[in-house]
Amino acid sequence: MPPYTLKIIQKRNYKNLKMHFCNSSTLLISAPKHITKKECLKFLEENRQWIDTQYHSLQEKYNINLPRNQFFIFGEWKNFSDSHTQSLWEQSLSQDSTKHTKNQLIAYYKNMLDSYLQIRIPHFANIMNLFPNKILYGKSYKQLACCYKHTKNLRFSIRLALMPHWVIDSIIIHELAHLRFPHHQKEFWNLISLYDKEPKKLHKWLKENHTLLYFLHHNLFKS
Repeated sequence: MPPYTLKIIQKRNYKNLKMHFCNSSTLLISAPKHITKKECLKFLEENRQWIDTQYHSLQEKYNINLPRNQFFIFGEWKNFSDSHTQSLWEQSLSQDSTKHTKNQLIAYYKNMLDSYLQIRIPHFANIMNLFPNKILYGKSYKQLACCYKHTKNLRFSIRLALMPHWVIDSIIIHELAHLRFPHHQKEFWNLISLYDKEPKKLHKWLKENHTLLYFLHHNLFKS
């Protein structure tokens, strides 16, 4: 058995066989609808050297030993307040983690993030005079948040619960500004600068903490 999970996705609009690691332990093969499983496995064998190289590279990059007596939330390592949360954390990081366990931990992080956003979004909405209709949540890794122009709804990734409060505030300001300007042109950044003096500071923090954030997201939030 390979040390990684193999997933094959077939769609009619796929033209060629392709593969990539979608996280440190899952190899995804994208294949046209007419390609057989046997052909996918042959493609796998033909690229065995590339796969091994990529896999070991990812393992070295994301081989992180995390403390078991603390958990990471809002950009800090915190002591557990109860044994149930500690148990969820430990199980989610183990190879024996179940979907039910992860869903419980996801719910915990979502509730913590929601509690913060319920205070900070009205705060910034009032001073910016920009009010969203609904606040939605998702588990996206690539997109921290987004603004739906037509409905004026804002969606936030629960990955924000791993980030410091000042980063979350910066994201809130950014998305509220999109209610007025759906682009990233000069007037958008002029509005941002009135409420966030260092809007690019969060990109530096994300870059510096990329490895830890990637590891936590894919081990805690990915089913």
